[in-house]
Amino acid sequence: MSRTLRILVVEDNRADADLIRELLPQQGPVSFQIESAARLAEAITRLDGKAFDLILLDLGLPDSQGLDTFRKLRQAVAEVPVIVLSGANDEELAVTAVQEGAQDYLVKGMVGGSLLIRAILHALGRHKTEAQIRWSETQLQVTLEATADGILAVDNQGKIIKFNRRFAEIWKIPQSILERRDDKSLLAFVLEQVTEPEAFLKKVEALYASDAIDMDTILFKDSRILERYSAPMLMAGKIMGRVWSFRDVTERQQAQERLRDSEAKFRHLFDGAVDAVCVHDAQGWIKDVNQKVCDQLGYTREELLRMSVADIETGVKLVNLGQVWEQAGLGQSITVEGKHRRRDGSTFPVEVRVLCFTDLTQGCRLFYAASRDITERKQAEQALGASEEK
Repeated sequence: MSRTLRILVVEDNRADADLIRELLPQQGPVSFQIESAARLAEAITRLDGKAFDLILLDLGLPDSQGLDTFRKLRQAVAEVPVIVLSGANDEELAVTAVQEGAQDYLVKGMVGGSLLIRAILHALGRHKTEAQIRWSETQLQVTLEATADGILAVDNQGKIIKFNRRFAEIWKIPQSILERRDDKSLLAFVLEQVTEPEAFLKKVEALYASDAIDMDTILFKDSRILERYSAPMLMAGKIMGRVWSFRDVTERQQAQERLRDSEAKFRHLFDGAVDAVCVHDAQGWIKDVNQKVCDQLGYTREELLRMSVADIETGVKLVNLGQVWEQAGLGQSITVEGKHRRRDGSTFPVEVRVLCFTDLTQGCRLFYAASRDITERKQAEQALGASEEK
């Protein structure tokens, strides 16, 4: 399959431009369409209106000289690969141009057709590879910036390879330190922020010397809490450096502490209640009890959590209990009387107030049943009834 390449020759020497045209075939597996420009301004105008695959550029033009020629051209059209055409006396300038982004350079008068064609094809191949690398780098950086975590990658020589803005924000790192790309300077700055700098540094050094994957938390002097994840960068089984990921978990940790505090307060109130309190689900399985229930029935808490309301309640049939639970709407309570059975088989009358609520963690309905021993009340009612009969 034939391939045609469009080449722009920027050369003010007509003889040199014609020689290039003669060296590049217009037919064959690889053919060339050649256009010429004698001035830099003319070349930029042509590039603005047409698509070219490659530019052959002489650095010495009537309207531009030396490296400025290449730099101005790159500023105008950065996406088109360039091969610099140099004279024997300005080869050093050509080498500098390659260091600044030109694909290659050729010394005029020393180039044959096969060498020129090979140089052009190699330049196009390198340019394509570089474009793919840049695209991969762009995708990687976009991915890094899209994450909520702070990311840092450091090679085996202590050079910072990659980081995202979130990393700089979390650690409050100034641009001057980031520009050094030096991990030691970075460590010296961040050590001042953590509560245990010696332990922090020791852990970092240990991880750099290992292939371990690690996760821990870091406490800051300003009360922030970071979750740190670290893993080695591997290439063909060889460690090339280490990646660090940092997530600010301050709010999550504080919320967990508030939850634990709230649960502790609830448990204190729950266990200190005057009534015997049992929490069960819609099928009657017991989910929690306070100490009063244990004392009243003679079971341990662990034993009761394996039982159901039907194992305790003897005064109301299970089918009727289901009706009671259905009548207890969310946030509303209903009071019933029943009879509870102790571990030793004895029973006693109770008054139970049932309240239905939603367990937000499980998304299901639960029932809060507060029971009170009404033995004395029943005895008093019986005594009163007996006295009235007399």
